Amino acid sequence: MQQGKRTGYGKELFSRFIESNELYVDKTMFLRKILVDSGSDTMLFTRPRRFGKTLAMTMLMEFLQLDFKKPGSSKRQERLFKGLAVMGDRDLCSQFMGQVPTIFLSLKDVQGRNFPTAMDMMADYISVLAGEFDFLLESKKLDDDDKDAFRILKSKSELLKGDAHGSLANSIFRLAALLHRHFGRKVAVIIDEYDVPLAKAQENGYHDLMVDFYTRFFGILKMKMADNPISKIVLTGCLRVAKNGIFSGANNFRPNTVLSKDSDFTSFIGFTAEETASYLGYFGLSKYMGRVRRNYDGYRFGKEEIFCPWDIALFANDATRAIRDNEAVETPNYWIGSESTNTKALKKYVGFLSVKDNQNLQDLSDGKRVAIEINDSMSYDSLDSPQPNDFWSLLLHTGYLTAVRKYAKSERYLVKIPNAEIKKCFDDSIKSAFLGVLARDNGLERITRALLSGDRGTIEKVFQEMLLRYVSLRNGATRSRSENFYEGFVLGVLAACGSALANVKSEAESGEGYADIKFTNPQGNVGVVIELKSSKGTARFEHDMRAALAQIEKRKYAADFIGNSFVRQVYGIAVACSGKSCAVEVKALKGGDGQGK
Repeated sequence: MQQGKRTGYGKELFSRFIESNELYVDKTMFLRKILVDSGSDTMLFTRPRRFGKTLAMTMLMEFLQLDFKKPGSSKRQERLFKGLAVMGDRDLCSQFMGQVPTIFLSLKDVQGRNFPTAMDMMADYISVLAGEFDFLLESKKLDDDDKDAFRILKSKSELLKGDAHGSLANSIFRLAALLHRHFGRKVAVIIDEYDVPLAKAQENGYHDLMVDFYTRFFGILKMKMADNPISKIVLTGCLRVAKNGIFSGANNFRPNTVLSKDSDFTSFIGFTAEETASYLGYFGLSKYMGRVRRNYDGYRFGKEEIFCPWDIALFANDATRAIRDNEAVETPNYWIGSESTNTKALKKYVGFLSVKDNQNLQDLSDGKRVAIEINDSMSYDSLDSPQPNDFWSLLLHTGYLTAVRKYAKSERYLVKIPNAEIKKCFDDSIKSAFLGVLARDNGLERITRALLSGDRGTIEKVFQEMLLRYVSLRNGATRSRSENFYEGFVLGVLAACGSALANVKSEAESGEGYADIKFTNPQGNVGVVIELKSSKGTARFEHDMRAALAQIEKRKYAADFIGNSFVRQVYGIAVACSGKSCAVEVKALKGGDGQGK
């Protein structure tokens, strides 16, 4: 690695990366495997977001791309790839470097709230892309019909004509055919984030229409290679989506996913442990490798330990700045707050999962490993009718989980949450989804009204319903693990109530001890104290609830409410839990009917 490089983050295009003098982790040794050794006409790489898919694809594009003004010249490549591994492979460079007309598409911004809008964006993108090849209008090797076809590719309105959008669906093949005729060389097509339009279509309710269009748009994958102006097609995305038939019949198709046993491309996208250590060492950050592992490591692709490049580059940037400014070096969460369409889709599953699936979520949140069925080629249309296997598959493919090992002769995998960063994102997403279930089922209004009126029966019913679907986010280590679970559960329910409750406090000093949970209504004239007990079986519920109510009174947890003349009603609520069962008892400590309902 050359000295004087900068941390490489925020730039996805290989040429900008190199020209900005940013530290590039060399992946060019994979070019021979892709272009020659694989023997595949069509290749697909699926990885979670932020693992460097676009950088890998633009590197491939920059290596191949023919100089349109000086066909056969490789001066641009010699400058961009100087000092990189591929330059030592003279035969490969002679055959491919700067020698292949290349079409590069990034579909990550092709989306819309409805199908016409998505098609409008696709047509806009293709027309701008075609404009990069304006020299075809002056080509002596193209006839007038060819040039008229090219003008259609440049015209957004022409591409959108007809209900079937035939010109748009056929656009990549047509452009490739024109380039092939002009240069007399077969064309490479690289499509980055191919599945984003499908994900957006599923999210907004027009998935079937997009699949129909995509089946025609990707017809280039299924042409006989002897008649095909395209020599190589390489795609990236998050999911393989084989189920809906887009790739059915694709010529010599070779997918590489996070579960692939094929080790040829395991570390093509992402940093290995050795690359990560070298990257940190370059910036004098080797001593932080342990912290980097805890927060950002943990992924296993095939047999390889892989780090997310986005995390490593951002950490190196922030750490070098902190050291320069004499500040503490931290390990921030770089994933949080940037959900993709795929991770949003996960929330649809919460509330439909079985008790067993919810327990698996709980075990994962507790740092355990669980054995689950994984579908390596799930389709976005699966998200319309949530199934547990697809839920786990989506968690895996979007980076929330990683596979530790595969069980023999089955599609079962042992999985875990990769690291501390993803654990926080996992917990936040699941918590958000859980609160969404409460809102969706009208549980918020029911539980709020019941808590502030001492309605024992409703409190118990809603708590029981929610407990079956709840995944705990641990509330500290001051109490037993089981009590932490249930306190986290109740606090999650109260958090969902939002402004309908006020002054919610946990483990707050009160009277002669620390009340589990206390809160009031927004007006402040109703006070509630909750005491939780983790029971050793449901047979202990009655005993433990009596003990909880006695504890509230004996330790005077509600003294500040009772002694306040403005507070007219005060309720003590005892909640006894065991496993996924609970029971509730209520006592009116001031006002009310004294019995609970």
